[in-house]
Amino acid sequence: MGWENRGENGPYYTRSTRCNGRVVREYIGGGLIGEICHLVDMDRRNLRELDKEILRFDLESLSTADRDMAAMYRQIQMLVHAYLQNSGFHQHNRGEWRRVRNAKKE
Repeated sequence: MGWENRGENGPYYTRSTRCNGRVVREYIGGGLIGEICHLVDMDRRNLRELDKEILRFDLESLSTADRDMAAMYRQIQMLVHAYLQNSGFHQHNRGEWRRVRNAKKE
């Protein structure tokens, strides 16, 4: 997107778009029409940039929440493991918890 000067007619505004994998330049016009289209395109570009920034912020806050949740999960998992072991269970083959057979009672 930009203003071009060709010949003696003064600047005119063009817009580049992608069509079937090729970049196609579209002639918009000069003067007031070109200026209006330029401003509209700039507003659209600014909105896209704002949307990207909002998405980036949301992803960062989600990753922070995920890290906090993972830390909390590890702490809860340690508490559950300690409780089950103290209650006479053992973890069979790193899977399910089973009651210890013939355990010596203290």
